[in-house]
Amino acid sequence: MPMSKIITKILACIYGADNDDAVLEGSLNFARAFNAQLIVATTEEGRRNSAEVINNRLGSETMNVEKTTLDDESIKTVVKLTESTNADLVVVSYSKHTQGLINLLEVPVLSILKGFKKGQIREIVMPIHDNTGTRQKIPVATEIAKVFGATINIAVVTTDDKEEIARLKTYAYQAEKYIHEKGGKCTYQIETDKKVVPETIRIAKENGSDLIIIMNDRDGGGWFSKSQSQLIMEGSEIPVLVVEPRDTTISYAQL
Repeated sequence: MPMSKIITKILACIYGADNDDAVLEGSLNFARAFNAQLIVATTEEGRRNSAEVINNRLGSETMNVEKTTLDDESIKTVVKLTESTNADLVVVSYSKHTQGLINLLEVPVLSILKGFKKGQIREIVMPIHDNTGTRQKIPVATEIAKVFGATINIAVVTTDDKEEIARLKTYAYQAEKYIHEKGGKCTYQIETDKKVVPETIRIAKENGSDLIIIMNDRDGGGWFSKSQSQLIMEGSEIPVLVVEPRDTTISYAQL
C-alpha cells in the first residue's frame, strides 16, 4: 500500500513536564508509521528538565528529527511554529490550555494525558453521535487505521430517541461502508440512552484501545461549561486525537 501523505511533519511540544516521555513516544510512533519528519520543540526549561528523556528517546533514532526552541509555552507561540513548519500533526501533553490550542489550529492534535503504549496502534475508538460534524473525522481515522493496520471500533452513542437512533445507525452504516471501501477494518456497536463523554471513555478503556479519534467541539453550552472534546481529553487515560473539521484535504463527498 502506498504511504499515506496526510501526516508528513509532526510537531512535539516538550515543556519539562512529567508526561514528556509519553509525548515523545506518541510522536515517534506516528513519525515511524507515516515516515514523517519529527520536530521536537522545547522551552529552555523543558530542555533542562527533560534532557535525559529527550536524549534517551532520540539518541539512537535514525529518522529525520529536528530540534527547535520555543520562546514560551503560550498557545500563540505553538500556533506560529505549527504554521511556519507546515506541521500536519501537533502532539502535546494535555493541559487546561489544550482545547484553546486546538481551536486555533487547522491540523489534528494528539493529546496525551497519562501515557502512550509502546508499539503499534491496533485498536481505535471512533464515537459517532448526534452532531453535524461527527462524520468528518472518518476519512482521517480511516487513513490512520490503514497505516497502523488497526481496527476502528465505530461507537454509536445516542439517547433513547427513536429518530436519533435511526439517524445515527445510518451514519454508522455510511462510515462502515466508507472504511471497508478504502480497505480498512472496523467493528460497530451502538449504546443507547448514554452520554457521549463517559461512554466513549468507557468503551475505549474496556476494549483496551490505543487511541480515541474525535472531532473538535467548541460548544460547551455556556460560558463556564467545557466542550465534549475537552471533557474527553481530560478524562481519558488513552491518547485522544482531535480532528478539526477543516483540517484535511480528503474528500467527504461519499459521506
